[in-house]
Amino acid sequence: MINKLYFDKANYNNLDNIKLFLDSDNNNKVLIELYKFDEKVSSFSFELCIGLNAINLGTFDNEVAGYRVFVNCEEKLYTAVFSIDSKQEIIRYGFLSDFEKEDNDYDISWMKDNHINYVQFYDWSYHHDDMVAKTTEYKDSMGKANNLNIIKNKIINCKNNGMKAMAYGPIYAATKEYYRNHKEDAYYAIENKPLSFIDTFYFMNISKDCNWRNHIINEYNKSISKVGFDGIHLDTYGYPKRALDYNGDVKELDSEILSFLEQVSSDLDDAKLIFNNVGAWPLTKEIGDTQSAVYIEVWPPYESFYNLREIINKAKENYKPVIISAYIASFRLDRERALYSALFTTFYINSLGATHLFLGEEGCVITQGYYCDYSKLRDFEKDIIKRYQDFFVSYQDIIYDKSLKDVTMTHCGWDNQEYIIEGNYSLTAEKNHISVNIRADKNKHLISLMNLENNDNLWNLGKEEPLLSSKLRFKVQVLKPVNKLYLLAPENNNSYLPIALEYKQYKGDRSNVIEFDVPPFKVGSIVYIEEQN
Repeated sequence: MINKLYFDKANYNNLDNIKLFLDSDNNNKVLIELYKFDEKVSSFSFELCIGLNAINLGTFDNEVAGYRVFVNCEEKLYTAVFSIDSKQEIIRYGFLSDFEKEDNDYDISWMKDNHINYVQFYDWSYHHDDMVAKTTEYKDSMGKANNLNIIKNKIINCKNNGMKAMAYGPIYAATKEYYRNHKEDAYYAIENKPLSFIDTFYFMNISKDCNWRNHIINEYNKSISKVGFDGIHLDTYGYPKRALDYNGDVKELDSEILSFLEQVSSDLDDAKLIFNNVGAWPLTKEIGDTQSAVYIEVWPPYESFYNLREIINKAKENYKPVIISAYIASFRLDRERALYSALFTTFYINSLGATHLFLGEEGCVITQGYYCDYSKLRDFEKDIIKRYQDFFVSYQDIIYDKSLKDVTMTHCGWDNQEYIIEGNYSLTAEKNHISVNIRADKNKHLISLMNLENNDNLWNLGKEEPLLSSKLRFKVQVLKPVNKLYLLAPENNNSYLPIALEYKQYKGDRSNVIEFDVPPFKVGSIVYIEEQN
């Protein structure tokens, strides 16, 4: 029996040597198969010994793609692996927040196995205005105990596992003591009354003519040079959007943030930078240009799945990786309906070409803005969520294809005949319908389906286990012969391989048309159509 199947890294650069590890109870011969989409790229036998077996799979030879790996023995086991390069990076973000006690870094191993390749070290610092502690053991501004040696060791372990370590660092939060000594550098809304958050963090002026800007950038630099971080997670609290400086002049924070981030990007040179567009603000292309990814923390009034699509489409204007930080509150508020809330939300986000920050620590999920108050997953929930993460990685070169553009609202419905759908569907993710999103390029069509037929359309509420979806029939215009028509589904327990769909082709009023039915599914499925180029 094989007890565990895993890789030694979260992801590989395209010329890295790929190592697969199998922990076996007996001597046995297994067949190992490696697939890229619908193509078997490698197949070979391997003689297992009792204990841990290391299997060299070679390199990806400049391929940037996701792969499915099957190990055939008494049962068929499955995992996934992906490669990246510096020009086409996919960021799968997770978090750590416990830095008080040694824990053998099981948290990093668990995130690695879920393909998380960037890790936010949340509330690791001594103070936000004095980030690197002068002692090994210390408490942060919220009273949380940290150990600097543990933090440094976790950073090293992240790097050894192919993960970037990101230091959490708000752009304008200072202690009350710092404010009292630097009142001229604070933000105000009323004369002589400084802006603050929970009466603990005081908002400092990030303008280039204030000392705070260079001070906090220097703190970021120390976090990288002294502690070993790869970059900075630049947080805000969503407000203020306008404020007064010490002299009573109005400061527009959207332009100030852009100027600040441009200097951070210049001063920190090669550091990875991820700025938090809280509530999808400011979310400008210019700000995205300074960052390694476009990151949005979602709050009301962005409450529906359709709202998520609006945010993702706007964020894609930068052609950079898009990360949606959508916290699954139902793990805290509606525990028995939390799993399907997570599955619906993470499927929806990823199927639109973005990734989802909600996993971290050892089998935990974020449920609110203060990451330290996370919730633990049950064992069976970990297994199901892992299956979805494997699915996203397996088909990453299709799902995260930057050439695909959202045509949902322009090519379907009314007089639009590019995509005709028969059945209980909605293009705006209405409750009690099957949500349909369509992305397309010259010869590719990607249709994402999510089954809300017995659920509401609010992403952050608990969800009932879905019933199997009702019948959907598609009629899709094509200009060239169809090479591929596949159904991709994380619920396909038999093989995880693409399922070829039968179709008929005929001449329509405006173009050749292919007609096909989508088999029933529970949470989500993706239809992929490829015409001859």
